[in-house]
Amino acid sequence: MAVIDSRTWYPIARSEEAPKRHVYQAQLFGYELAVWRDDHGALNVWENRCPHRGLRLSLGINNGKELRCQYHGWTYASQTGACTHVPAHPSLAEPTKAYAPPIACVEHEGFIWTALDPAAARPAFAIAASGARLGLRSLPINRDLACVRQALANYRYDAQSLDEAPATANTAREITPYLVEISAQPQAASGSTPAVLYFLLQPASADKTIVHAVIAGAEGEPLRIRQYHSRLMNSLRARLESAVPMPAAQDNAGQAVPLYKLLPVRAPAKQKFDCRIVSRRVESEGVISLELAATDPAQPLPILAAGAHLNLTTPSGLTRQYSVVNGPSERGSIIIGIKLEPDSRGGSRSMHEAATEGTVLQASVPRNTFPLVPSGKLPILIAGGIGITPLLSMAQALQAMDEPFELHYFVRAPEYVSFKTRIAALGPAVQLHMGLAPAQTAAKLAEILGSRALGQSKVYACGPGPMLEAVKTAALASGMEDSDIHFEYFKNDAPAVTGTPFTVRLDRSGRELKVNAGETLLHVLHQHGIDLEASCEQGVCGTCFTNVVAGDIEHHDLYLSAAEKASGKCMMPCVSRARSGTLVLDL
Repeated sequence: MAVIDSRTWYPIARSEEAPKRHVYQAQLFGYELAVWRDDHGALNVWENRCPHRGLRLSLGINNGKELRCQYHGWTYASQTGACTHVPAHPSLAEPTKAYAPPIACVEHEGFIWTALDPAAARPAFAIAASGARLGLRSLPINRDLACVRQALANYRYDAQSLDEAPATANTAREITPYLVEISAQPQAASGSTPAVLYFLLQPASADKTIVHAVIAGAEGEPLRIRQYHSRLMNSLRARLESAVPMPAAQDNAGQAVPLYKLLPVRAPAKQKFDCRIVSRRVESEGVISLELAATDPAQPLPILAAGAHLNLTTPSGLTRQYSVVNGPSERGSIIIGIKLEPDSRGGSRSMHEAATEGTVLQASVPRNTFPLVPSGKLPILIAGGIGITPLLSMAQALQAMDEPFELHYFVRAPEYVSFKTRIAALGPAVQLHMGLAPAQTAAKLAEILGSRALGQSKVYACGPGPMLEAVKTAALASGMEDSDIHFEYFKNDAPAVTGTPFTVRLDRSGRELKVNAGETLLHVLHQHGIDLEASCEQGVCGTCFTNVVAGDIEHHDLYLSAAEKASGKCMMPCVSRARSGTLVLDL
């Protein structure tokens, strides 16, 4: 068997074998492949093994946007293969750098094709107009590709002899090593038109070939044509498999070489990219939206997940975080909403005053510290003011997947309702609550959350701090578990705590550093060359999440849940510190 050619496109399945919400297992050169389609029709071909423990992904669950392994529940995003959720670490925005390497795939003439090199020229042959062709039975034959291809030259299709042995000669032509065309010329006196058969050969392994077939121009009842073809192919298979076995061909190291090692090395993703404002509009009183497109066509925008945000360097030079508003099918640009803060230190004000169409801004790769976690529970989305932005992306994603949800949107007055067109498109799932005083808001939240069946709902909330505290109070009072309540804060209003001096030990290297009173742990780590990524530096975004080996932690963040804080196993070093003594970090 020939070594797999990275620049060749191989047929691996029929298009109908990859419906939505399904995972199909294919085989190529001894490698198993997981083939699945998301709810937007995007096709994915991955090696059929979870990067975590190697369990078959074809046994997993396709939820319409991600594929979830059934072993430990790790989930991987459509198109990118990026790991989006680890049940053991549900609060981590990016729980692991593991990913399922995508393999290039296209759909052509009713079949799914794959190639290891995504730059390989796409299949260009044409079979026939879809209305003039008939799909025939696919048949596995336990013989090598060359043997099957040679035998197909003797395939005899006779439109006048569907119930008998064929009498006429056919002409075979090899279009590619994996595509054979057979033209069946009718008898001159019959008046019938020629029928053309196309055999697509899938080299499943060194000694197994799957033969797919399509016929064009055939006359007669489709059922009889298919039955006739099946008889011919069954006879051909019987002859091949009963023949004296041919010497085994040299396999391409088959299972000895993991498939991912044969794929092109993925270039490291750029952490920052330039984007241009292509449109700007006023969404409501004090809120604008910007649509951003990549300035470099060769560097497409990253895939966005519901709840994600990106860091933008504003015209003032300050870096600010903005949640993306995109629906799941909007992949050509990034849409953000920006509220003009009355006490702006220059960030939002410069965006409102200087960020015009054509302005180029630097952005970070979007992060998701507020993910929509698959749980089977009803998502209740609660937004206050500009907090609608991440929840709007979640609502659009849930609507696209035909999943039930509720979106409760609290605003001061009608003129403060942002993204009205998108809100209207969500239909009756949205409830607007206008002009409520703080006490009325708390009562409404208690009403919304108080009647829920225990364990059947999950809350996602974003808005002003006092409102989020009211959400938490109402949710806990209703009997909800703390793990089912998710927040995204705008900022941490708690006063800065200077604390007492302490020592931090880096467990992996043994280094010890001194953190003085009034100094943040994050600042000390950065001063000593420890490259710990951070963003908001207020304990809100979760970017600097760090595992703790030992120590008494003094938490001041708004990101970790009460259970996570009580565990003593993690912290946000941008605002949290040790109460005293030594703190040991997993760094």
